[in-house]
Amino acid sequence: MGVSRRTLLACLPALAAAGSDAAERGGPLTVQGDVREGLLFVQAAAGSAAGRFMIDTGAPVSCLDKAFADRAGVVGLSPEGVRGPGGMQQGWIAPPTLLTLAGGPRASVAPSVLDLSPVARRMGAELSGLIGSDFLSGFTTTIDYRTARVRFAPGATSPGVHAVAMRVGRTPYVSAAITYGAVHRTAEFQIDTGANTPVVFYRQFSSAAFPSIRSTPASQQGVAGVAQSQLGTINSLDIAGVQLLDLPADFADDLAPDDASRDYAGVIGGPAWRGRQITLDYPGRRFWIA
Repeated sequence: MGVSRRTLLACLPALAAAGSDAAERGGPLTVQGDVREGLLFVQAAAGSAAGRFMIDTGAPVSCLDKAFADRAGVVGLSPEGVRGPGGMQQGWIAPPTLLTLAGGPRASVAPSVLDLSPVARRMGAELSGLIGSDFLSGFTTTIDYRTARVRFAPGATSPGVHAVAMRVGRTPYVSAAITYGAVHRTAEFQIDTGANTPVVFYRQFSSAAFPSIRSTPASQQGVAGVAQSQLGTINSLDIAGVQLLDLPADFADDLAPDDASRDYAGVIGGPAWRGRQITLDYPGRRFWIA
């Protein structure tokens, strides 16, 4: 979903706590979730309430829906402005809060609190919050879209055969090769499992790389409102030894993450990984697909 927020320095102690929690409970932990339209959801608890959370690698910090935070008894909120698809939204910074995945690890994070109800209505599903990269970064996180399971292993692990380098800023990034018609380009993409389109191109990149894009106008619900889109299809995306063919793409994103590099092209969303398993080795800075 890719919300943008303050620096993660306040959340760094939680990363080590999350990894050590998994180790104390016998090493890797696997959480059963469910997949809806390419997005993966798990059950989690915060404060005195439990609900349905999305695994969102594109969110630099975890988020709680405002109504859920009220039910959970999360208090002491400080106001903040949150920038995301659709513009700006009023948000709040919560104090350190223990976030526990059902059957999985737990960590104390300082989440953003937002009104996620417009996104939930658009999805037609409950959404109590987002499990962001502040929580995930303490692990080698494996997301299996075939079985709707997420495996959390503390620390780095042995990489897959076609593992590629993963840059980790506030969120994870990998390099991929794009083919659109006769044009071939290689650029950096954010791995954003919270995006509901397979590929979302940053407009500044796609306008220069693909000047003859064939697309149709549409709209997408973002965390801060409705954002206008231009939807089309790319021929292929080559990443970590795997070629993904005929992917739907949005060519109209005007929002680049705060930690994007000069080679930033856009995001690869959850639906791109249908029927596959991806591993984000945050500690080892590696990414691979199975």
